[in-house]
Amino acid sequence: MKTINIQLPSFGGFYESLWRNSDTEYWELKEMDDNLEFGMHLEHLDDWGISSTYQTDVCKAYTEFMRDKLRELGLNIDLQYEAMTSPSYYNFETDKIWADLTYTGNELRYKLLALMRAHEVHLTNLIARYHTSCDGFWSWMDNDYHDWYRRIARWDKDSDRFGLYVSYLLTYIVMCENGFDTLHDLDESAYMEVTDWKGIYPTSYLEPQTDEAKEEWAQYEQKVEYRRMLERDQLSINFDIAM
Repeated sequence: MKTINIQLPSFGGFYESLWRNSDTEYWELKEMDDNLEFGMHLEHLDDWGISSTYQTDVCKAYTEFMRDKLRELGLNIDLQYEAMTSPSYYNFETDKIWADLTYTGNELRYKLLALMRAHEVHLTNLIARYHTSCDGFWSWMDNDYHDWYRRIARWDKDSDRFGLYVSYLLTYIVMCENGFDTLHDLDESAYMEVTDWKGIYPTSYLEPQTDEAKEEWAQYEQKVEYRRMLERDQLSINFDIAM
C-alpha cells in the first residue's frame, strides 16, 4: 500500500461560506433564544458560538463524501482525514482539508489515465479555467491537459506539487462523472450530503463561549427544571382532587 497526502480543492472553507457564515449564525442564535422555554431570554447571547468540534466533524464527513465518490468511479482507494489548515487572513485563501490517499501499486495510475482519456474535453476546459494565470491570480500549476496527462503517466509522487495535481485531478474527474461545472457545484453537493444525510448542522453545535454565558445557561437550565417540577406537582395535585 502507498500513500499520498492530498488536498480536497472543492471545499469552500468555513469563512462566510455554505458551511458557516455570520448571518446564518446570528439568526440561528436568535431563533434558539426565541424558543427558550417559559418565554425566557439570554442576556449573553452574543457570547455564544459554534463548537470547534463542528469543523472537525465537517472535515471528516467531507473526506468520507469524497472517498465514496471516488470509489463510485471504480477506484480501489481509501481516503482518511488528516488535518485542516487555515490562512492567517482570508483575503486570498480559505480553509483547506488535507487527507491521506491510500492505494495499491500502479492500479490507481492506470485507472486515472483511462478516466482522463474518457473526459478529455471536459478536463481540458476545467484545467484551463482554474489554472490559467490572469490579473490578480498566478497559477503555480500547468494549464494544459496534456501536461497533466504526462505527469500522471510518470507518477513521480516525490516531484514538486505532484500531490496537488492528483488532488485537483481526482476532484475534476468526480465533477466530470457527476455533471458538475464548477468546484462550487461539488461543494454544494457535499454540503447537502453532510447536512441532510449525516445530520451535521451548525445549530447542533451552538454553545456558550464565555464564563458569563455558561453561568447564565446553567441558571436557565436550573429554572426550567424547577418550573417543570412545579408543573408536575400541580398536575399530581389536580389528579388527586379529580379522583
